[in-house]
Amino acid sequence: MARRRTQHPPGYTLTELMLVVAVIFILIGMAIPLSLTMTEQMRVDNGLRDVERELQNARLKAVAVNQRLRVRFSCPSVGTFRTVQVMGTAVDTADNRCNETAYPWPTPRDGNPGTPDYDGPVRFVLPGATLAGLGGGGALTALEFTPDGQVREVSGGTTRTISPTGINLTLTRDTHSATVNVNALGRIRIQPTQ
Repeated sequence: MARRRTQHPPGYTLTELMLVVAVIFILIGMAIPLSLTMTEQMRVDNGLRDVERELQNARLKAVAVNQRLRVRFSCPSVGTFRTVQVMGTAVDTADNRCNETAYPWPTPRDGNPGTPDYDGPVRFVLPGATLAGLGGGGALTALEFTPDGQVREVSGGTTRTISPTGINLTLTRDTHSATVNVNALGRIRIQPTQ
């Protein structure tokens, strides 16, 4: 007597479906931490681009208005920076120099040579991030842009020429960081993330 073959209905078994679902969950489990890491690094990179743009703008403005300008860091507090005009007077070292009430932005063009005309707004770095750099005199407090487009460092209360390799400013948040290099000739360049 001939055996009759039983035909199974088309489809997948429960075991096969469970294996597919398990593989999908494993792939999702690997992708989520990777995407969170990439997203955080992108935030840090974007925050550094804001700093780099402020440095570029300060350099261009110093040349355009024929005035020395400084981008001051931790001005008025950690996590902030501000472009201020160098007056060559006690105004430059005033404790409230970064205060927008005492030195408003936009600045009134009052014609008074004792008040700055080219101060910018206080800007904030990425929340929870720190911006730091080391100069020849220790922790970098500012970068000064001259009317000829060159840059000098301000650290340890002294203005100095930047070394030929430049100064690195690093924005750090948790385990992520990004760096911008500024040299004495005014070249401002974001370093590739490693």
